[in-house]
Amino acid sequence: MEPLAEILRNFSSLESLRLSGCLKGQACFLTVGTAVSSLQHLKTLDLSGNDCGDALLAQIATGNSSAPNPHLFQHLTSLNLSGNRLGADACQRLQEGCFNMPHLHNLELGINWLKDEGLIILAAAIADARQAPLTNLLLPRNGIGAKGATALGVALERGQAQGLRALDLNINWIGPQGAGALANSLRGLPFLGHLALSENELRSEGAMKLSEVLQTCLHLTSLDLSHNGIGPDGVLALASQLPPRLVLLDLSENALGDAGCAHLAALVPTQACSASITKLDLRINDVSSASEQGLRQLVARCPRLSHLDLRGNDCCTFPLSM
Repeated sequence: MEPLAEILRNFSSLESLRLSGCLKGQACFLTVGTAVSSLQHLKTLDLSGNDCGDALLAQIATGNSSAPNPHLFQHLTSLNLSGNRLGADACQRLQEGCFNMPHLHNLELGINWLKDEGLIILAAAIADARQAPLTNLLLPRNGIGAKGATALGVALERGQAQGLRALDLNINWIGPQGAGALANSLRGLPFLGHLALSENELRSEGAMKLSEVLQTCLHLTSLDLSHNGIGPDGVLALASQLPPRLVLLDLSENALGDAGCAHLAALVPTQACSASITKLDLRINDVSSASEQGLRQLVARCPRLSHLDLRGNDCCTFPLSM
C-alpha cells in the first residue's frame, strides 16, 4: 500500500477519494491514514468496509503530528466510514473537532459499534451550531439503544439539522422510548424525506408515539418500520396519521394479522397519501385469505399503488404485486 500512499501525497489537490474495502492490515491503515491527512481539498471520502477500527481515524486526524490538524477536511461534503468497527473513540474525535468539517452534508457510519456511548458523543457534535446542516445521517447496525436515540433526538431538535433529508437507524435497539424521543425531533425536520427504523423493537407503543407527529412530516415519502412487532394496535395508530406525501411504506414482519390488515384497508384510503402511495410492503404478517376483499378495496382506492407485496402470507388467491 506504500505506492498508493505515495500517489496520494503527490496529489494534494485531490477532491474525491474512494477506498472502500481495499485497506488491509494495521500497517496499511497507518500509512494510508498519514497520506490522507495531507489531502486538504477533499470533498468526498469513502473508507467504508475496511474493518480498521478507530486506528485509521486517529491516524488521519493527526498525520505525522502528535496533535490534531485543525484544518483537516474543511472542504469535505461527504464522509463514509461504514463497516469499520468504529466505537466511542472515533465519535470522540469527531466531537472534539479533529475533523473540522463546516460543509459536511452526508455522514455514513453504518455497520459499526457506536452504541449509546458513541452516539451520545456524536450527538453533541451534531448539535454544534458550527457544523454544516446535515442532509443525510446513516447509522444502521450500531447497537444503539434508547439512551443514544434520545441524545440524537435532542441534538436534532437543537442543532443545525433542519435540512436533514434522510435518517437511517435500521437494525438498532431504540425501542418505544427511543422512538418517542425521535418523534419529538421530527417536528423540526421539515424536509425529511426518508426515515428508516427497521428492526428496532418499537412495538405498538413506539408506533403510536411516531404516529403522533407523522402528519407534520410534509416531505416524508419513504417510511420503513419493518420487523418491529407493531401489531394491530400499532398499525391502527399509524394508518390514521400517515404523512401526506408518502410513496413507500414498509410494514413487513410486524405481526399485523387480518385485524391489522383491516385497519390499513379502511384507513389508508382516507389519508392524503392515498393519492401518492405506490408501494406497500406487507410481507410475513400472518395475513390470511380473509383479508382479500379489504386488500382489493385498498388497491382500488389508491390509484397509484402499483406494488403490494404479500409474500410470506397465506393469501395466495390475491396477486403479490399490481
